[in-house]
Amino acid sequence: MIDSTTGKPSEKIAGPNASVRGFEIIDEAKREIELVCPKTVSCADIVTIATRDSIYFAGGPRFRVQLGRRDGFKLNPSDVNLPGPTITVAASIKAFQAKGLNVRDMVTLIGGGHSVGVAHCNLFGTGLGILQWIPWIPH
Repeated sequence: MIDSTTGKPSEKIAGPNASVRGFEIIDEAKREIELVCPKTVSCADIVTIATRDSIYFAGGPRFRVQLGRRDGFKLNPSDVNLPGPTITVAASIKAFQAKGLNVRDMVTLIGGGHSVGVAHCNLFGTGLGILQWIPWIPH
């Protein structure tokens, strides 16, 4: 995971990653793995394995993941292309299919990621009518 430097922003500061936390944990895991297996395990694989295991240990399904991705040496924040919170279900399905993933993959990744991680209340809006029933959320 490339850190931003003066004049060279990285994917860590891209809009879709604004709420991502724990980059320091990935960096620490990478440092430790490099001591044992230099230039072998990518940050991408560390994130993939950590995500898979977090979902499983939180009660989700166990699933296989493909490993062997290589880390890049440069990445522009505008290269980060993740579906935003306002994407429709149909558009989301299409976006995941374009990457070779099916609906189950999509639900596992989006649902698991936001069940183990976070989904911000302001992204739901009041259209669901549910916020009026939660007394601790200001209306």
